[in-house]
Amino acid sequence: MNDVLKAERLRGVVHLIISRRAVVFDCDGTLVKLTIDPVSTRKAVMDILEKHGVPSRILSINDPILLTIKKGIGYLRLRGEPSATVLSEVDRVVEVFEMKAARETSLLPGAVELLSCLRRLGFKLGLFTLNKRSVMEYILERFNLNGFFDAMAARDDVPAPKPDKRHLEEVFLKLSVKPRDVVVVGDHPVDALCALSAGATPIGVLSSGRQREDFEKCGVQYVVKSVAEILAELKCYLALSRPHRLRVNISETPCLADHS
Repeated sequence: MNDVLKAERLRGVVHLIISRRAVVFDCDGTLVKLTIDPVSTRKAVMDILEKHGVPSRILSINDPILLTIKKGIGYLRLRGEPSATVLSEVDRVVEVFEMKAARETSLLPGAVELLSCLRRLGFKLGLFTLNKRSVMEYILERFNLNGFFDAMAARDDVPAPKPDKRHLEEVFLKLSVKPRDVVVVGDHPVDALCALSAGATPIGVLSSGRQREDFEKCGVQYVVKSVAEILAELKCYLALSRPHRLRVNISETPCLADHS
């Protein structure tokens, strides 16, 4: 992408955010490093399901964890076999992997600064995550992020987590905002699809290794490298547009549109 086009896209992202009332973030891969071992987690889940009679032929190590669980529990229910105990066992094992990752993760550059900037500008901030609530509470406490968010919905807070739009709708309800007034920032196309189906506008971030094309195929118009890129361009925009009314401390961070 040439510098002019990149600058235009970054300005478009900032103008989008400024025009909304709330920003909802994904966590892993967006605000903190994605450190969970997906293959080991999937294998552990598959072992439990197979132990309870789910045939290995319907499971795949390449499937997302929630899809694997859905397949396994669906199979048991179709056969009229009890599934609640199996689901609880799977949930406990996944939580172990999530908590291990939470202890090993670190904040991504620019995450706290962006949250602080948006908070000072008066935005409502939300969080939606596939982590269990206990894991998210640990992460928020560990990195002193509790004070930034007005609402959070973890996977066990909703009847159907993302990509089901009800996951985001729960956050919107808690924030008392309409979908059209919300920007959703996430590192996975699932985040974007959830936002689009809920009527919000997604911003894809590439900080966990996804490609721009992964988001564009889902119909996402706004894609950036990271939250740090949003922060830098937001600072530049604010410094140029409202220098005397600004409540945010503008640092020496350069405008990415000018120095990319």
